[in-house]
Amino acid sequence: EDWGSCLKAAQALVRVFPAEAASHRLLGDAYAKVRFWNEAQECYAEAIRLRSDDEAAWRSRAQLYVVAGDGEAALDAFRELTKLAPDRASSWFDYAAALEAAGRSEQAKMYYELAVKQRGDYGAAWAALGAIAEQQGETAEAIACLQRAAAAEPRDAARWLTLGEMQDRK
Repeated sequence: EDWGSCLKAAQALVRVFPAEAASHRLLGDAYAKVRFWNEAQECYAEAIRLRSDDEAAWRSRAQLYVVAGDGEAALDAFRELTKLAPDRASSWFDYAAALEAAGRSEQAKMYYELAVKQRGDYGAAWAALGAIAEQQGETAEAIACLQRAAAAEPRDAARWLTLGEMQDRK
């Protein structure tokens, strides 16, 4: 893929539409693809300044903080995303994953539970809940969660394998 050409096109888009948050977000995405992290963050910040409810800019900004290893900034950005999209299960999932990455599994569990409450077929959230339950020594709960994860995404062989291994250990 030619991300250099994409970057030039996105830069041209910002020149033509400098007051549009979407153009800055797209430029940020292009910078991120070529690993110009600081430039990408500046573009996301500008997109958010222009339109503070730009969910995609907040999500991209948070994901870049994760890549940069700035867990607290990532948590802040994901928290903002949950305020913007409280009815979107993926917002809660992303926030929970950031909490878990920061070593806060018990808090993460609450937000994974919110994600599956909003979308019962959220396989990744069920799998995360299963992993946390397993870490806490709650094997029966872990198996139940992994069964839900496997049922939600029946073509995901890794989920079935993990479930089978856990059941064998039981």
